[in-house]
Amino acid sequence: MRQQHDPRPPGPQPHRRLIDPRLPLHRLREALHVPELASSAGANPALPEDEMAAVLDRAGVPA
Repeated sequence: MRQQHDPRPPGPQPHRRLIDPRLPLHRLREALHVPELASSAGANPALPEDEMAAVLDRAGVPA
């Protein structure tokens, strides 16, 4: 159930679409550089392992 004060339009949200492994890799890489989308993009299972390591390193998460 959506809350009435939610300003987002109905339908799939950008964050949900970013975890879809079918998302083109160039779009995923672009989203990694948008602060409000980066965590969702980083959770995409299609993100190459070396790029995931770089995301974690930038976030200060030990490998």
